[in-house]
Amino acid sequence: MDVIRGHHQSKNGHIPPCELRREQPIANDPFRRREVICRAGDLRLKTVGEGETFEDDTCTSCTIPAALQSKLACMYLHPVKLEQDGHVRTYSPCRWYYAAKPDRQPESIGEACTCCVQYFPRPPFKVLEMFGYWPLTAKIRETIADPSKLAGRWYSAPPPPYRPDSFKGWVMHILAIAVSNLRMRPM
Repeated sequence: MDVIRGHHQSKNGHIPPCELRREQPIANDPFRRREVICRAGDLRLKTVGEGETFEDDTCTSCTIPAALQSKLACMYLHPVKLEQDGHVRTYSPCRWYYAAKPDRQPESIGEACTCCVQYFPRPPFKVLEMFGYWPLTAKIRETIADPSKLAGRWYSAPPPPYRPDSFKGWVMHILAIAVSNLRMRPM
């Protein structure tokens, strides 16, 4: 699969570059055509060679490219798109917290990532792909689309708080909290 770089045009104007937009061969196509898809929602955007513009305006109104360019973009951010009630909605779930409330996902990066203690700067996208970005994104998309799949799992309730059982454990726990609070955050 090839990353689609640079600026493209749609019927209504400019489309920003996005690391989640891919070009890939169409499965079982006797003419060996290629398609451009949005991997955040597995949405087909256009067939290569059938015009210079994208078929719909999914990309022009998308907030994902701006979120991924933001200083708040985290390694654990997995933006997804879902078709709900005839509209395509964009969510910005976190790898760690998407299952806590799958029916109430943040729709922008500012809703979830501003004060997160799990924050880690977003590395180049090739690094994320090496660590299983796409299978996890598909799992997150399925969970958000059908929250009933999580019924009865430990995700429905947070784990019990950590309780050290010795003085050394308490000291290490307090140091871990202090170090995590001193970590550099983007402004």
